[in-house]
Amino acid sequence: MFVLAVTLEWGMSYVTALFVVQLLLPGKPPLNLKMVKTLALAVLSCFAVGLGVVLIAQPYPLLLFIILAWCLFFVFYRANTGMNELVVLFLLVALIALPMLASVSRAAASGFVFDFMVAFVLALLIVALVHWLIPSDDDFHQKPPAPPVTELTQQFAIRKAIVSTVVLLPLLVYFFAFHKLSDLLVVIFVAILAQNPELTKGVKASLGIVFTNIVGGLIALLAFNLLEAVPHLLFLSLLITLIFMLIAQAIYLHPKGAIVAAGLSAFIIVLASTIGTGGGEASTKFYGRIFQLSMVGVYVVGSFYIVHKLDWLKLSVQK
Repeated sequence: MFVLAVTLEWGMSYVTALFVVQLLLPGKPPLNLKMVKTLALAVLSCFAVGLGVVLIAQPYPLLLFIILAWCLFFVFYRANTGMNELVVLFLLVALIALPMLASVSRAAASGFVFDFMVAFVLALLIVALVHWLIPSDDDFHQKPPAPPVTELTQQFAIRKAIVSTVVLLPLLVYFFAFHKLSDLLVVIFVAILAQNPELTKGVKASLGIVFTNIVGGLIALLAFNLLEAVPHLLFLSLLITLIFMLIAQAIYLHPKGAIVAAGLSAFIIVLASTIGTGGGEASTKFYGRIFQLSMVGVYVVGSFYIVHKLDWLKLSVQK
C-alpha cells in the first residue's frame, strides 16, 4: 500500500494499509467472499448513519453536538457489550469525519464515503486473498467466548461508554470548530486508539500505548530519513517490507501484541501521509504529523490514565 501511495498517488491508500493491518491482527477470523460482502454492507450502513446525522443536524451546531454525543455514547456502550469491532470503528469514523467534511461541503462528505468504501473493500479483498493463499489454524484466530452480560457488566459498560464519550467529544468539537480537514488521518487514528482494550486495563498498559506510539513515530522518522537518502522505489519496497515483518513478528509473538499494534498504526499514518510529497514540504508535513499524533495520543491515553487514578470505572457493589 505504501508503494501504491507513491506510484499512483492515491490519497486513501493509507486507509487500505491501516485496515489490512487491523484485519490481520491476532484474534481476527479469516475472511471469505461472503464475509467481505457482509462487512462491506455493514460499513456502508455505518456511513449512511453518519450522513443521516449530518443531513438532519449539520445546520444547527449545538443540536449536532448533542446528537453526536448521544451517538458516541451508544456506539461505545454497544462496543462494550459485544458489537463487532469493525462496525464500531466505522461508526466512529463516520460520526467524527463526516460532520467535519460536511461543514465545508456535503459533496466532500459524499466523496469521502465513496473513496473510503473503495479503500476498505480493497483491504477486505487483500486480506481474503492472504487467508486463501496462506490458510491458518482456526484456533489461532478464535477468540474466547464473550461472558454473558450481567447487570454488573452492563453498569460497567455504561460507565466506560460515558468516560470514552467525555474523552473524545472535546477532540471532535476542536476538529469541527477549527475546520481541521487535513487532520482526517488523526481522526482515524483516534478511532483506532479509542478501541484499544489496553486503555481500560490500568496505568501500565496506558503508558505502554504511549511508548509504542513514540517508537512507531521514531521508526517512521528513521524510514523517512533513509528514503530521503535513497529515493528509489525498490529501496522503498524492501525497507517497508522489512519494517512490517519485524513489527508483525512482535505483534504475533509478544503477549502484549495489541499495544504493539498501536505503534504500527502510528507508523503507517505518519509515513503514508507524507511519503508521496516531495522536497521540504514533505519534511515539514512529516514532523507536523508526528507532533499531531503525539499530542492526540497523549491526550487520549492521559485522559484514561486520569480516569484510572480517580477510580471512575470502579463499581461499588452493594450487598
